[in-house]
Amino acid sequence: MRAFGLRRTRYWGVAKTHLQHVATAAAIHIDRMVAWLDERPRAQTRISRFAALAPANAGHPGEAVA
Repeated sequence: MRAFGLRRTRYWGVAKTHLQHVATAAAIHIDRMVAWLDERPRAQTRISRFAALAPANAGHPGEAVA
């Protein structure tokens, strides 16, 4: 959102603002497709405080434990 300036609109009016949002969404999708084709890894996200409480050897929900 920050990289493409979606937080602020350049225009007044619903139609122009909608057009800007559609164009920005298309740019984001193109950027994601290029990253996928280049096999660029996604950025690491933080671990939530709740997830940090889980033991390290615990499986994910729905995952069969061997």
